[in-house]
Amino acid sequence: MKKGDVLTLLNSSNKDWWKVEVNDRQGFVPVAYLKKMEPGLSSSQQQLLQSSSIAAKQSQIENLYQHLLDLGNQRRKKLEEACKGYQLLREANELAEWIRSKEQLATSHEIGQDLEEVEVLQKKFDEFQADLRAHEVRLAEMNKISTALAAIGQTEAAVKIRHQIDNLNERWQALQEVTTQRAQQLGSAHEVQRFHRFVCLLFFTIIH
Repeated sequence: MKKGDVLTLLNSSNKDWWKVEVNDRQGFVPVAYLKKMEPGLSSSQQQLLQSSSIAAKQSQIENLYQHLLDLGNQRRKKLEEACKGYQLLREANELAEWIRSKEQLATSHEIGQDLEEVEVLQKKFDEFQADLRAHEVRLAEMNKISTALAAIGQTEAAVKIRHQIDNLNERWQALQEVTTQRAQQLGSAHEVQRFHRFVCLLFFTIIH
């Protein structure tokens, strides 16, 4: 035996001499010249340990990847919601501007001087009402989107959008009211001018 040899310990009951074995040979060696080593892992145990370690790392990587995917999906949804919010605000501003531009037409008191002028005014008003109905459909869609955004979370942006849509609904209601009044006004003016035309024709017929 020489220094550095690895021996198999057979008996360590004696505090001074240990019985050991090396290369199928047994003998006693002073304890002072020996150093007890912890038993190592077998080849199969090492492979199992390595396999377990690889599996654990793979699982850790998969969990981390899934976490990143979840964060990415959450970020994408927030960005989509933000885009919808900004788009809704832009469309609300555009609709508010349209209402502003049509308020003058709806609140006009011009009724024309004869039947032809009344019919021209009525034609313009009919076109305005058709446009009004088309915008009413879009306003209903905007209200649905605003409600959906508010349901997701009461963020500052959602509250701002809801406030602007509510204001838009109030202005729309006011526009519809004056539109109804204007429709009645033009209807009455049309009847008056038709009656006036009838009287004039009747008078002309009697004279001739």
